[in-house]
Amino acid sequence: MDGLGGLLTILKDADPTDKAQVYHELGLRLTYDHETETIMADAKPRSSMCAVSVSEGGPNHYPTAGHSLR
Repeated sequence: MDGLGGLLTILKDADPTDKAQVYHELGLRLTYDHETETIMADAKPRSSMCAVSVSEGGPNHYPTAGHSLR
């Protein structure tokens, strides 16, 4: 996630139109669950890129693959 730090900082203050374009290219989809008050983030990048998975707690715990954010 450290690699996203710069991008997150830039997006925080970016023009809404520019943000929308970045989110579109990332294929970002957010789904809110009213019962659990959680947001599920799913990204399917449209262009070629290098993808890296990080495990934080064993082989079955991948925060980038369907991890609920609160």
